[in-house]
Amino acid sequence: MDSAVEETAKAVPNLEMDSAAPAEKQSKNALKKELKNKQREEERRRKEEEKDAKLAAAAKTGAQSQKSTGAEDKDMDPTQYFENRLKFLAA
Repeated sequence: MDSAVEETAKAVPNLEMDSAAPAEKQSKNALKKELKNKQREEERRRKEEEKDAKLAAAAKTGAQSQKSTGAEDKDMDPTQYFENRLKFLAA
């Protein structure tokens, strides 16, 4: 019985889980799928970063344009102010 325990103890470190299998033991198709998924993820992440950068730039320019129109609004006659305000709200 002691020898069975020793054999089992020696075999335990050599056990592997399917999900933790090294990349060498994956099939070629599985490696291709994994690579393709990584590329898709990187592309998606890159697009999101670009989108966020564009939104930040748009918000920055939008804030600047609001400040400049605020100063000009004081000097306008009411008709021009009303027309500019409608244009701003429509945009």
